[in-house]
Amino acid sequence: MFIDVAEIPPEGLTLRGSSGSLVEVDFAGRDISPLTTLSVKEFELRVTLDGEEVTVAGSATMSYAFLCDRCGKEVQKEDVFPVMELLENIGSELPAERELAREELEIAFFDGDGFHLEDILLEQVLLSLPQKRLCSEECRGLCVRCGHDLNEGDCGCDRSVVDPRFEVLKQLLENKE
Repeated sequence: MFIDVAEIPPEGLTLRGSSGSLVEVDFAGRDISPLTTLSVKEFELRVTLDGEEVTVAGSATMSYAFLCDRCGKEVQKEDVFPVMELLENIGSELPAERELAREELEIAFFDGDGFHLEDILLEQVLLSLPQKRLCSEECRGLCVRCGHDLNEGDCGCDRSVVDPRFEVLKQLLENKE
Protein backbone atom coordinates (compact mmCIF):
# COMPACT_ATOMS: atom_id res chain seq x y z
CA MET A 1 0.00 0.00 0.00
CA PHE A 2 1.52 3.27 -1.14
CA ILE A 3 1.12 6.25 1.21
CA ASP A 4 1.26 9.52 -0.72
CA VAL A 5 2.55 12.18 1.68
CA ALA A 6 0.60 14.92 -0.13
CA GLU A 7 -2.66 13.11 0.70
CA ILE A 8 -2.09 12.98 4.47
CA PRO A 9 -4.63 15.42 6.00
CA PRO A 10 -3.54 17.92 8.70
CA GLU A 11 -5.33 15.87 11.39
CA GLY A 12 -3.49 12.72 10.28
CA LEU A 13 -4.60 9.48 8.77
CA THR A 14 -5.79 6.34 10.56
CA LEU A 15 -5.32 3.07 8.71
CA ARG A 16 -7.09 -0.08 9.84
CA GLY A 17 -7.18 -3.36 8.08
CA SER A 18 -7.39 -7.11 8.40
CA SER A 19 -7.11 -10.12 6.13
CA GLY A 20 -9.46 -9.62 3.20
CA SER A 21 -10.30 -5.98 4.03
CA LEU A 22 -10.29 -3.12 1.55
CA VAL A 23 -7.02 -1.80 2.98
CA GLU A 24 -4.69 -4.42 1.56
CA VAL A 25 -1.05 -4.97 2.50
CA ASP A 26 0.71 -7.20 -0.02
CA PHE A 27 4.29 -8.48 0.20
CA ALA A 28 4.24 -10.12 -3.26
CA GLY A 29 7.42 -9.44 -5.23
CA ARG A 30 9.39 -8.33 -2.16
CA ASP A 31 12.47 -10.06 -0.81
CA ILE A 32 11.30 -11.26 2.61
CA SER A 33 14.26 -13.55 3.35
CA PRO A 34 15.00 -15.12 5.81
CA LEU A 35 11.22 -15.51 6.08
CA THR A 36 9.42 -18.04 3.91
CA THR A 37 5.98 -16.46 4.27
CA LEU A 38 4.66 -13.19 5.67
CA SER A 39 1.11 -11.86 5.90
CA VAL A 40 -0.69 -9.20 7.88
CA LYS A 41 -3.65 -10.43 9.94
CA GLU A 42 -4.71 -6.99 11.13
CA PHE A 43 -3.24 -3.58 11.75
CA GLU A 44 -4.07 -0.17 13.11
CA LEU A 45 -1.68 2.63 12.26
CA ARG A 46 -1.77 6.38 12.67
CA VAL A 47 0.11 8.38 10.01
CA THR A 48 0.83 12.04 10.78
CA LEU A 49 2.73 14.73 8.92
CA ASP A 50 4.69 17.41 10.78
CA GLY A 51 6.48 19.63 8.29
CA GLU A 52 8.72 17.25 6.35
CA GLU A 53 8.58 14.44 8.92
CA VAL A 54 6.07 11.61 8.71
CA THR A 55 5.31 9.52 11.79
CA VAL A 56 3.78 6.04 11.52
CA ALA A 57 2.68 4.61 14.88
CA GLY A 58 0.47 1.74 15.96
CA SER A 59 0.58 -2.03 15.85
CA ALA A 60 0.23 -4.90 13.42
CA THR A 61 -0.55 -8.57 13.95
CA MET A 62 1.43 -10.57 11.44
CA SER A 63 1.78 -14.22 10.60
CA TYR A 64 5.15 -15.38 9.34
CA ALA A 65 7.25 -18.49 8.83
CA PHE A 66 10.95 -19.27 8.73
CA LEU A 67 13.21 -22.30 8.58
CA CYS A 68 14.83 -23.51 11.80
CA ASP A 69 18.58 -22.88 11.64
CA ARG A 70 19.34 -26.27 13.22
CA CYS A 71 16.90 -28.80 11.76
CA GLY A 72 15.50 -26.97 8.72
CA LYS A 73 11.81 -27.42 9.65
CA GLU A 74 9.44 -24.60 8.79
CA VAL A 75 8.19 -22.72 11.87
CA GLN A 76 4.89 -20.78 11.78
CA LYS A 77 4.46 -17.82 14.16
CA GLU A 78 1.98 -15.04 14.73
CA ASP A 79 2.93 -11.97 16.77
CA VAL A 80 1.79 -8.44 17.45
CA PHE A 81 4.43 -5.92 16.44
CA PRO A 82 4.50 -2.36 17.75
CA VAL A 83 5.18 0.11 14.94
CA MET A 84 6.90 3.44 15.55
CA GLU A 85 8.66 4.88 12.54
CA LEU A 86 9.83 8.41 11.82
CA LEU A 87 10.31 9.05 8.10
CA GLU A 88 11.79 11.94 6.19
CA ASN A 89 11.89 12.66 2.48
CA ILE A 90 15.52 12.80 1.34
CA GLY A 91 14.64 14.45 -1.97
CA SER A 92 17.54 15.27 -4.24
CA GLU A 93 19.28 17.67 -1.84
CA LEU A 94 21.40 15.15 0.06
CA PRO A 95 25.01 14.68 -1.01
CA ALA A 96 25.94 11.22 -2.24
CA GLU A 97 27.74 10.38 1.00
CA ARG A 98 27.76 12.01 4.41
CA GLU A 99 28.00 11.01 8.03
CA LEU A 100 24.67 10.85 9.84
CA ALA A 101 24.25 12.70 13.12
CA ARG A 102 23.24 10.60 16.15
CA GLU A 103 19.64 11.90 16.12
CA GLU A 104 19.30 10.94 12.43
CA LEU A 105 19.93 7.26 13.16
CA GLU A 106 16.31 6.88 14.34
CA ILE A 107 14.93 8.29 11.09
CA ALA A 108 14.03 6.20 8.04
CA PHE A 109 14.22 7.95 4.69
CA PHE A 110 12.05 7.77 1.60
CA ASP A 111 12.51 9.30 -1.82
CA GLY A 112 9.71 10.71 -3.96
CA ASP A 113 6.06 11.34 -3.21
CA GLY A 114 5.61 8.77 -0.48
CA PHE A 115 6.48 5.35 0.87
CA HIS A 116 5.16 1.79 0.94
CA LEU A 117 3.58 0.60 4.17
CA GLU A 118 4.87 -2.92 3.42
CA ASP A 119 8.47 -1.71 3.79
CA ILE A 120 7.80 -0.43 7.30
CA LEU A 121 5.96 -3.58 8.42
CA LEU A 122 8.61 -5.88 6.94
CA GLU A 123 11.34 -3.94 8.75
CA GLN A 124 9.53 -4.37 12.08
CA VAL A 125 9.35 -8.16 11.66
CA LEU A 126 12.96 -8.56 10.48
CA LEU A 127 14.32 -6.44 13.32
CA SER A 128 12.43 -8.53 15.89
CA LEU A 129 13.79 -11.88 14.67
CA PRO A 130 16.58 -13.44 16.72
CA GLN A 131 19.95 -13.97 15.04
CA LYS A 132 19.53 -17.72 15.40
CA ARG A 133 16.01 -18.75 14.46
CA LEU A 134 15.03 -22.05 16.11
CA CYS A 135 11.88 -24.18 16.19
CA SER A 136 12.48 -24.57 19.95
CA GLU A 137 15.29 -23.95 22.42
CA GLU A 138 15.66 -27.74 22.78
CA CYS A 139 16.15 -28.32 19.03
CA ARG A 140 18.94 -30.89 18.58
CA GLY A 141 19.42 -30.26 14.87
CA LEU A 142 20.58 -32.79 12.29
CA CYS A 143 23.14 -35.59 12.56
CA VAL A 144 26.38 -34.45 10.93
CA ARG A 145 26.93 -37.95 9.55
CA CYS A 146 23.59 -39.05 8.07
CA GLY A 147 21.40 -35.93 8.25
CA HIS A 148 18.74 -37.56 10.47
CA ASP A 149 16.58 -35.12 12.47
CA LEU A 150 17.79 -35.71 16.04
CA ASN A 151 14.52 -34.25 17.41
CA GLU A 152 12.79 -37.42 16.17
CA GLY A 153 15.22 -39.70 18.00
CA ASP A 154 18.81 -40.86 17.86
CA CYS A 155 20.06 -42.23 14.55
CA GLY A 156 22.76 -44.50 15.97
CA CYS A 157 25.70 -42.86 14.22
CA ASP A 158 29.02 -42.64 16.04
CA ARG A 159 29.47 -38.91 16.58
CA SER A 160 32.53 -39.26 18.79
CA VAL A 161 34.87 -39.16 15.79
CA VAL A 162 36.44 -35.71 15.57
CA ASP A 163 36.84 -33.91 12.26
CA PRO A 164 40.55 -34.24 11.35
CA ARG A 165 40.80 -30.48 10.96
CA PHE A 166 40.06 -30.13 14.68
CA GLU A 167 42.37 -32.93 15.84
CA VAL A 168 45.04 -30.41 16.93
CA LEU A 169 42.49 -28.62 19.14
CA LYS A 170 41.46 -31.94 20.67
CA GLN A 171 45.09 -32.68 21.53
CA LEU A 172 45.46 -29.24 23.13
CA LEU A 173 42.43 -29.89 25.33
CA GLU A 174 43.76 -33.32 26.35
CA ASN A 175 47.18 -31.82 27.23
CA LYS A 176 45.54 -29.10 29.32
CA GLU A 177 43.77 -31.69 31.49
